[in-house]
Amino acid sequence: MKNIISILCAVILGMMTASCGFLDESPVTSFSEESVYSTPEALETSLVGCYNAFYGSAMYQGEMGQFLQYASLLVNWKGKRTDAKFTQALDLTMYSVNDNNRKMFSALYSAVYKCNKLIDGLKGSPVEDAFKVEIEAEARLLRGILYFTLVRLYGDVPLVLTPAKTVADASVPRMHYTEVYRQILDDLSYAEANMRDSERQMAMSGTSGRPHKWAATSFKVAVYVQIACLLENKDMQWFDLAKEGRAPDFTVLDNVKDGGIRNENEAWTLALETARSVISDSGYELADKYTDLFRWEAPEDYQLKERIFVLQSTDNGAVGCYLATRTLPVYPGGTLNVSAENKNSGMIRPSRFVFQKWAKTYGGAVADKDERTDVKNVLYVSCPDPRFDATFIHTSYYNQNTKKDVALYPSSGCVRTKNANEPYFKKYLNPRYNVGNSYADFYMLRYADILLMAAEAAASLSSPGDEYWNEALGYIEQIHARARRTVPDGAPEASQPVWKEGKFYTRDQLVKAIMWERVFEMGCEGHEFFDTHRRGAQYIIDEITSPLNSFLELSDQSHGEKSYTNYIYNGGGLPVEPDEVRKGLLIAFPEEEMRYNPAIGNQNDFFVL
Repeated sequence: MKNIISILCAVILGMMTASCGFLDESPVTSFSEESVYSTPEALETSLVGCYNAFYGSAMYQGEMGQFLQYASLLVNWKGKRTDAKFTQALDLTMYSVNDNNRKMFSALYSAVYKCNKLIDGLKGSPVEDAFKVEIEAEARLLRGILYFTLVRLYGDVPLVLTPAKTVADASVPRMHYTEVYRQILDDLSYAEANMRDSERQMAMSGTSGRPHKWAATSFKVAVYVQIACLLENKDMQWFDLAKEGRAPDFTVLDNVKDGGIRNENEAWTLALETARSVISDSGYELADKYTDLFRWEAPEDYQLKERIFVLQSTDNGAVGCYLATRTLPVYPGGTLNVSAENKNSGMIRPSRFVFQKWAKTYGGAVADKDERTDVKNVLYVSCPDPRFDATFIHTSYYNQNTKKDVALYPSSGCVRTKNANEPYFKKYLNPRYNVGNSYADFYMLRYADILLMAAEAAASLSSPGDEYWNEALGYIEQIHARARRTVPDGAPEASQPVWKEGKFYTRDQLVKAIMWERVFEMGCEGHEFFDTHRRGAQYIIDEITSPLNSFLELSDQSHGEKSYTNYIYNGGGLPVEPDEVRKGLLIAFPEEEMRYNPAIGNQNDFFVL
């Protein structure tokens, strides 16, 4: 069955002569259409197959997630990487000739194919209609999420809604991005209306881990936020307004409230109204403590009501989950990793830039003067925000193989050195971690994200001190109040600054502060690329590339060929011109797909290799 699907996926992608090798394989198992879709149990199994397509080394937790983290410029890599598939990230993008790009594109459409195959197979199934509607609704949720990923990565993409049966079916042109968004909202609206509620999902699937109907509403919030950003910053986005038909026209969205979205305020309003419904009626809620989200010990750790859509670990561990297995140090204390080495340990590392900005934002402690090269430069060594220590392994960690503490940044002697002494991410550290396996789940969407998007939408509609302004501050305070509860048992509640009226003086300041809260709250959870890129070129210049260039010029970061600057960024500056940054707002369309699918047409608007 797996090989049959692989063959048909290759047909869909128009890549039959590419290097996938699918057509060389011989199917070892065969099932008739009747048996695959003939019983409720068979339909459930097929739906699980759609979920399984979200896993794999080329998908969200694998190479896709790893590279997109780098291309956000808010996450670093291990070692001095000079090969193109890494250094492309310094242009905020992935080029068209890149094997990871091809695999990522192929894996996403393979997952779309599985959803389409199931939806199409339901038509002839003898199963009760009401049950089939539930299955279709859940498959359409997954398809909507996949296309939301594709349109944010590639812009115009082939919109394939039925399984290809002939080679001719596989030659599909790219669809205008507004039409892709229309289909995404069609799928999510169908899922919202017809998916199981949480109680029935639990009864039918036997687990609380499967998304229920409120997940569809929650993803609609993210879609409206994305559309709002495209409209609000259209002169700094990835589409070329000088070309006919490229300007965003979301009046084609006749499947939204009141029909069509005419401007950014309407999009922000839809986002806020939809988020409010999730907040008031969904049953989702924040975990009591931030650290509960990343404890990974007791069964209840995997059943939190904050989980909207999660890629779950299995009894064999999250094999191939790079955001788990490649963020940790070697032999971390408290795990099963005692003597087996993982050469990819720490391949995904925290950014010093984010580390220092976070500590500064929330009143971190400053290093002694003798630990700094230039006493005029402030070097933060800790932060009172409890999320900080839940996110980073810093200063030192215990190596249970050598039975010694290993010094890390920002401890003395680990500042002006290369990457070997950088901090690590901590979120996926769990007691059963053992080299290549991890038992940590991956959050595709959690309730805190809804609060942050609600805050962003309210802030975008606000004027200082008005009701929207105060609503935005209220959502952030919910996030902060949870953070302040996150302290060791018996310790006093943490002292973390609360946002109060007067701290920000303009709407732009408030929105940018909320965007940084996303980085602090959800660091290393795979959102950075999508969050920064959706706001356009000028936002990236103002908040990332320009200040990061300045940061890398500080004397504590630069010291000849062995400097942190040269080791991570090869001594080059990051792009700060709008036209250069706009080229990187999308991943380039894969060259092989353009070669083997003649209907594809042109490359992305601004991409030039």
